[in-house]
Order: sequence, then C-alpha cells, then structure tokens
Amino acid sequence: MQRQVIPDDQRLEYKQLLERAGKLVDDLDNRLPTYWNIINNEEVIRKFTIIIVTVRRQREFPPTSPQCIINLTTLRNMVDQVQRVIEECERRLRIIKANVANGSTPPNFPPTAPANRAAPAVQPPTVPQSSSAPMISNSTLLNPSPPPQPPPQPSVGGSEEARVQLRS
Repeated sequence: MQRQVIPDDQRLEYKQLLERAGKLVDDLDNRLPTYWNIINNEEVIRKFTIIIVTVRRQREFPPTSPQCIINLTTLRNMVDQVQRVIEECERRLRIIKANVANGSTPPNFPPTAPANRAAPAVQPPTVPQSSSAPMISNSTLLNPSPPPQPPPQPSVGGSEEARVQLRS
C-alpha cells in the first residue's frame, strides 16, 4: 500500500473519520460470521474483510503522523459502505428473527427493496490501487454476480476414445 500525506487542513476531519471507521470495522468484524450467513457472497465478505484490515492498519500509525495509506475520500467511502452493509444485514436479521418467532419460513431476499422506498446501494469495496482516487466496484450487495463455473473435468476413468488413443 502506497503511503500518502494528509494535508494539514484535513487532518482533524481525517482523525475523526478514522476513529468512526475503527468503531464500525470492529463492529462489522464481530458480526461477520452472522453476516456471512445473511449475505452468502464470498466476494462481498472478502472485500469487507479487506476494509477491516486496511482501517486497522491505518490506525497503527501514530495519531500525529501526517502519513496515511487511505486517502480521505476513500476513507469516507469505506465508512459509508460499512455502515450501509451493517444496516442492511441488521434489517435482514430482524426479518429472519421475526419470521422464526412467527413460525414461518425465512424469506429469500429480493434484489430490490419494496416499491415505497429506494433500494440501499451497498457496494462491495475495493482496495485503492493509487493515491489519485478511490475505486469502488459497480456490483452491489443486493445484486451479486454468480460465481464463475469451473471447466468440466474428465472422469477418472476417461472415455473409451481417450483410452484407445493412449494405447496407440
């Protein structure tokens, strides 16, 4: 990770935002096993795990240091994304618990929210590659893409045709 310098006029905001990010990632880290069952998307969980590690790494720098590994814009985006995923997972968890208490089957969550309100735009984060601008993935928590399918593997015994070719 490339180190950057925080301008003097942004240090107070950065310090406050980093403190908030630290509390959020600690909360997220403690709830990640539960959220894994709710989200059930390895890529999303992996990306939020990267945010947890990155924020914790940044917090290891002395508070008076002007150096950082996360620029202010990226830190804002990370805080926003972590907060939204926590809110969405907690909303889903409340629905699941209510359904269990009522003896009904937990719902399959639709990719969109009810028509009376907009769907939360929770996006899995990406680790910034450069100091120029943050990079945010276009995929969302609510619309994950299906995992890639592995190529078909030949059977252990192989086909009769393949065995004939091997004998030749």
